[in-house]
Amino acid sequence: MLRCTAAGLLPLMNSKRYQTVADALFAENSQAFEAIVAHKSYDLLPALPRRMAKALLMPVVSSLAARQQKNGLWRGKDSVKTSYGILSALVHTELLSEANLPY
Repeated sequence: MLRCTAAGLLPLMNSKRYQTVADALFAENSQAFEAIVAHKSYDLLPALPRRMAKALLMPVVSSLAARQQKNGLWRGKDSVKTSYGILSALVHTELLSEANLPY
């Protein structure tokens, strides 16, 4: 379901005009949207409205933090891509503020 229907509607879900439709779609298909996190497709979260992305990401933030390696990346085949997706999702949901990052 997510691959066809919801993924095609992601751009429309950010529109104020379709906000009520987006809320209904998110509520009715919550399991399909939870599959984004279950399949570790964190790079899709910034395409969702902030409140929806935050609702999906909040339950897994502690496990994400626990899996971060000492070099700052998350392990996997494509560690840079995975890390970018996770950090982009955290910034989008305002769970990680760019203003508070030490440089």
